[in-house]
Amino acid sequence: MKFALCAALVLVLAASANAKPAEVSARVTGEEVNAYVDLVIEEVKRLMIEQGMEPYMLPDLVRGFSFTDLLGITWHGEASLTRGNLMGLLTLVRVGDMDIIPEGNNLICKGRLGFTNLQFDYFFEATFMDLGPTGEAIGIIKNTELAVTIIIDLTTGAVTLVEEEFNIANVGDISIDIKGLGWGLNFLAEIFVNLFVDVFKGVIIWLIEDEVFRLLQQAIANIAFGFFLAL
Repeated sequence: MKFALCAALVLVLAASANAKPAEVSARVTGEEVNAYVDLVIEEVKRLMIEQGMEPYMLPDLVRGFSFTDLLGITWHGEASLTRGNLMGLLTLVRVGDMDIIPEGNNLICKGRLGFTNLQFDYFFEATFMDLGPTGEAIGIIKNTELAVTIIIDLTTGAVTLVEEEFNIANVGDISIDIKGLGWGLNFLAEIFVNLFVDVFKGVIIWLIEDEVFRLLQQAIANIAFGFFLAL
């Protein structure tokens, strides 16, 4: 039974190899490309679990900040951020349909991937006016989106992820909750909210971009498009 199935698959793949790119291009629709991208996303999630990325450990950071009091005096402080974790990478989805542009023997496919719900947390210890506040920051980010372009070779079924066109298309909607500052230090809450928004936009989002690109490359290598050409 396995031999017969393999033999049948070889025959359909051989038939697709003999088809002209224009004929194959006419058969490959947005539905097939969407289905392929969805398979790649599922493989990315499998790799995330396999590589222990949920949660994803964030690097320890040190960030400076300042506060100007009612007398116009500016006080400077520094916060050490530790025990950071990022959750929600497994909420990765395709956002809308992929756009398909025929170009010679290739299909240029453009679209967006997104995280419906990301969350990060950091513990912090600050040095400020000899007060040394400590606390925890929890960030929730909705609808972060990545622009992605893949090129499908219609003669071979090879798929290439275009690095130059892979980028953050939408950082998303960010909300930050600061816990544990203590009585009398609530005036620092807004400062720490802004600090952690900057940490997400300046550090975490780029870690996400790098990791997702790496995993997409692995997933594309594991999931062949040739099967769709044979349909």
